[in-house]
Amino acid sequence: MGERAYLEALLRQAQRLSPALRRWTWDDLSAALASDAGPGVGALATAYLNLADGRLHRLSLPAGDSGYASVAALLQAAESQMAGGRVDPSLLATLESVSSDEGLARRACAQLVRVRSLDRVESLVRWEDGITEAVLFSRPSADDFPWLVTTAHPSPDYRTLALETCSLESGGPLLLLDMESGEWLNANRQYGLALAESGRPHPDDESAHWQVIDWHPDSSHLLLAVEAQNLAFWLDLGTGAHQRITLAEAGEAIGGERHLALLPDGSGIAYVSDDGHRLVAYHFATGERREMLRLEEGAGRINYPRFCPGGDRVAFITEPAVVGSRRQCSLEVVALDSGEREILAQESLCLDSPRWSPEGEAVALSESQYGPGSTWMLDPTTGEYLVSTLESVGDCRLPTFARTEAGRVTAQISDLPAEWAAAVGEALAGTDTAHFIP
Repeated sequence: MGERAYLEALLRQAQRLSPALRRWTWDDLSAALASDAGPGVGALATAYLNLADGRLHRLSLPAGDSGYASVAALLQAAESQMAGGRVDPSLLATLESVSSDEGLARRACAQLVRVRSLDRVESLVRWEDGITEAVLFSRPSADDFPWLVTTAHPSPDYRTLALETCSLESGGPLLLLDMESGEWLNANRQYGLALAESGRPHPDDESAHWQVIDWHPDSSHLLLAVEAQNLAFWLDLGTGAHQRITLAEAGEAIGGERHLALLPDGSGIAYVSDDGHRLVAYHFATGERREMLRLEEGAGRINYPRFCPGGDRVAFITEPAVVGSRRQCSLEVVALDSGEREILAQESLCLDSPRWSPEGEAVALSESQYGPGSTWMLDPTTGEYLVSTLESVGDCRLPTFARTEAGRVTAQISDLPAEWAAAVGEALAGTDTAHFIP
């Protein structure tokens, strides 16, 4: 990957962290890095690029008497002042010092957030001088909270966790947890999410299996689905409004993470048709539906469609055959403009959802037949295996991986402290969801 392509990949990740950079183009970034933009803009862009690249962590503490408790607080204040057109000179000096990888009183190296024992969310932070643990969410008493927490989905700006829940007999509502304050709310009740076409919530709606499909890049919109139902919900966290989208008028139930994906620019969704052979786009603003992809008869059913960051390719799992009582799967990638189709992994058993790297240069997938440790990365063009089975604590990679994780953790393998390796190994054991946070 060339320098420009690499910086553009970092910019895509930084745009998820920063409202100020969200609409930037390559020309905007070039001007900022060349100091041709306004005061502090170049330092702000550099800081966010360093966050995306894993060279800087949002929890690190700025040096001196700056008054900012973390790099995240500093960046938030800088964005607010720049939006107002006036930047405090002392803030600008602190920002420039931090963005140049200096001016830190205490450096954070990595943060791991995980769901533990179905009743709490924990944070594990590796500092340059030790490791700290904290509980971000603890399940209230069963009388007030009859659900178990199963999965966490961090927002792109890493300020909110969307938590999926279930009960012993059924599903459960979606929770939204503020990672800084620890405050949480029941999104089903807060936003009046209803399964009925009338839009009137029913108490039993909370017992459905609500799933988080994806966050919009702006971190203020959330795509939800209900397992085994032809429904999707597009939720605006800012206004509280939501769209209830019917995916198919008839046919078998096609909803849920197995058949849904958010388009890369957040303008709509892609869903699998009820016959399993077509991928259909639905646009939020217009309600327009159009066919994006059609597989020939006998090619198998599309499952887990996942778009690359650039939006020009889609990876998915197909099930063209059944071997005994087991699914026989293939991993395929299709170029949407040309329709060119590549089969990367063929005749494998029980492949799970693929995940793209932020640069679009690798696809990670796991084969659940052999357990959660059996994870690979492949070149999406050639199908070449880039990394063999990733089971060592030093790699610390999950199917949902990020450059920030690679920069902070994988690059530190050579000097990875035994204490951190043991802590991460213990943290990843026995959990279905864990995320490295930049």
